[in-house]
Amino acid sequence: PTSPQRARPRARSRQSRRRFARPKRVVGATLSPCSPRYALKKSMQHSAQLLVEISKPAAAVPHPRCVVRRRIERHRRTQVIGSPREDTAAQRQRQLRRRSRRWRICGRRRSTTMLLRRGAPLLRRAAAARRFGALPEFTECTTLANGLRVATERIPAECETLTLGVWIDAGSRYEAASNNGAAHFLEHIAFKGTTTRTQRALEVAIEDMGAHLNAYTSREQTVYYAKLFRRDVGVGMEILSDILQNSLLDAGAVERERDVIMREMEEVNKQHEELILDLLHEAAYRGGGLGRTILGPEENIRSISRTDLKNYVETHYTAPRMVVAAAGALDHGEVVELADRYWSGRPRESVTDFPVDFDAARFTPTEVRRLDEAEPRAHVAVAWAGSEWTSAYAVPLMVLQTLVGQWDRLNPASGGASTAPSALARALAAGDKCHSYTFAA
Repeated sequence: PTSPQRARPRARSRQSRRRFARPKRVVGATLSPCSPRYALKKSMQHSAQLLVEISKPAAAVPHPRCVVRRRIERHRRTQVIGSPREDTAAQRQRQLRRRSRRWRICGRRRSTTMLLRRGAPLLRRAAAARRFGALPEFTECTTLANGLRVATERIPAECETLTLGVWIDAGSRYEAASNNGAAHFLEHIAFKGTTTRTQRALEVAIEDMGAHLNAYTSREQTVYYAKLFRRDVGVGMEILSDILQNSLLDAGAVERERDVIMREMEEVNKQHEELILDLLHEAAYRGGGLGRTILGPEENIRSISRTDLKNYVETHYTAPRMVVAAAGALDHGEVVELADRYWSGRPRESVTDFPVDFDAARFTPTEVRRLDEAEPRAHVAVAWAGSEWTSAYAVPLMVLQTLVGQWDRLNPASGGASTAPSALARALAAGDKCHSYTFAA
């Protein structure tokens, strides 16, 4: 007799039993999808398999009707599990289908297909792409009314930073023997304060943005640039224009920087790799601007005054010789608007009578030797006359420079006899033929 404390469960109807029944896995028995949940699961598996097949190249994709017919046949086929080995293979197939459902297939063609995992950081990049527009890399150039050029290059949208700078055709090549070293001296003085900011205020403004402000001088150009976030592009443009157009050029700061530059010259002269290149330019371009050093001679460093630096700016910092360049997450129209706001006042021509035309580069084959008994190694530099920047061979020369590269025995990143990037480096690393080499074009 049934206990009164435990009620007998209510009997289910045949329709209810059929609804809640689950397919049983019995060896040698036929499995039928009698549950809606089971049918939904199988349908999702077949749908994922169908999407994978459709995303294949056109040559490998069968006719859609064939795919659908195969799905129906597979659905109606009798599934028989005959051995544990086959059961393991079936489990592996189900695991692969389960993994495939974790990925979404976007795109209609194979070339544009992207696999985006749900919850991955790629979704945040997609949001940034919608915000900035997922455009390919391209370069735009605009010339302002005063002749200043604005060049920008936009990179993929997931980037949130950019580099903004001002390139000026004013290096040691454009200096005379009397003011050689003025461009480099001016680079040191520019960050010592302006008419609107003190040196400390300038440093605090850069630190508050988390930006990086720097400058360098070469033989053919002077560059002031900043690395900052996209939202701070307006502040960065204002700071660059301030230090280049409103610098105080304080006489006390000029006197203090003399000793700093003299110590820098001593450090450069101790580095034979740097010194030999200065000697190479001096020998190859005798008497010309390219033969002069960037730092200048010692007598010029000790005699350059605030007036010399101011005349240098008024002579060479003209709009046609300046380029505002930016690369990163930016809008070209916004950069052009900011450049027009802060740089439209630059004159088109020099306001001094100092000559602005540089002498033509005349390559002079020659040989210079300096004997140093205290140095255990010999430093050798060989040069040939190359092509101009506007030549069709300029880009092939840069590719050749990358292929040949550079190598240093003391630098582990340069590689060894079997891991060096270029054949020349591997051959030199295998023996004891040299300590290091550099190829420059």
